[in-house]
Amino acid sequence: MGYASVTTDAGDGYTITGGAGASAANTVAIASYAELVAKKVLLSSDEPKIITISGTISTKDNANPLLSEKYTIGSNSTIYGDTSSQGRLQNIEFVVEGENVIIRNMMFGEVISWDGYTKSGADDALSLNGATHVWVDHCEFQSHLTPQDLDGNEITSGHDYYSTDEDWAKDFYDGLLDIKNGSTWITISNCYFHDHYKACLCASGDDGPDKNTTTGATDEDMRVTFYHNYWKNINARMPLFRYGTGHIYDCYFDAGTQSGSASCINVRAGSKLYIEGNTFANFSKTTGDSVSKGSYIIGFFFADTSKAYGNVSGSWVAKNNSTANGSEGSVSAPKYTYTAPTSYPASVPTDVGVGKLSASDLN
Repeated sequence: MGYASVTTDAGDGYTITGGAGASAANTVAIASYAELVAKKVLLSSDEPKIITISGTISTKDNANPLLSEKYTIGSNSTIYGDTSSQGRLQNIEFVVEGENVIIRNMMFGEVISWDGYTKSGADDALSLNGATHVWVDHCEFQSHLTPQDLDGNEITSGHDYYSTDEDWAKDFYDGLLDIKNGSTWITISNCYFHDHYKACLCASGDDGPDKNTTTGATDEDMRVTFYHNYWKNINARMPLFRYGTGHIYDCYFDAGTQSGSASCINVRAGSKLYIEGNTFANFSKTTGDSVSKGSYIIGFFFADTSKAYGNVSGSWVAKNNSTANGSEGSVSAPKYTYTAPTSYPASVPTDVGVGKLSASDLN
């Protein structure tokens, strides 16, 4: 459901098929770093492909284990985490640049963007870069709220990679999920985001909407649905949304350990969000740069007057949420078919993230 299932704001339908019809040669299993490297060309191609990933695939045994890596995902792709040993990418970013892509039952995270001395090889755990008609479902996104090496050891002043840069700790990991560069017709559903500083960015800059030179789409064309996702121990960007149009419903947001500092849905740069039937728990931030109505749950936060769109709020309608209901400007409900929530989730969802799907669900 959601924006991935339509092609226009009027709700004209689109059926995502992913890698359906893939040849036997393009139906492959990946269970090791070496196998991932060997399939790099296939992953980036536009040929129909069905990829099953199992176990943890990591850079930890490389000569420079903290140097992250990127792999491009082309059109007509289905990527599944195996149901018995869910696929987990550690310090590896998938960059979706094609059309008609399905990603389900995968774990993404611990992608090191900045090791304290040099920019690393990747930025985000999963990024949609000029992508069109993408469905991300039952995935898990996480890193840590303090820098750690790939064995789970916190990086402190005694570590070779320690930096005294005051921004280093929060920039050690960048985003969990970034949707940018004219990506549009996207649905993110049944996913679990947790333990991260800056979670999700929709459009990447305040200077103006980026344009994709291949598709011609800009960030103003962006259409994204967030449906039935669980967010826990996130400090900011749940999501930060610019220029385009979004629908956020039936989600559960729990600031958790970030209660005193977390900001939630940041509506910037003329974007339009329809926000309904969500639970917001443990948000208690009261001081700082809030340039809307004093709320750090839904609003326009942290203006940058030096940027063309950095001091421009978006519009939103918020209804049937546990709190923060109201509006700023006018936004219409999406035209695609869905059941509009009349209340908000009463408890933490237990059916999100990996491990909730059977093999038959992925066929």
